[in-house]
Amino acid sequence: MENNEQKGNVLFKKLDLAFVYLFVFLVGVAIILAMTSFLNDKVKEFTEDAIVMNTQG
Repeated sequence: MENNEQKGNVLFKKLDLAFVYLFVFLVGVAIILAMTSFLNDKVKEFTEDAIVMNTQG
């Protein structure tokens, strides 16, 4: 009986650890996507400004 409980506890500990890793991974992916989107917008803005300045000058 005690051995069965110990196996259950180890399983839940490993499952909790897996969820922590999954959460950290998903947060990391969300941060990377947000940074990529932000940088793409900045590059687009810079390119549009460069084109406008090039056509005016």
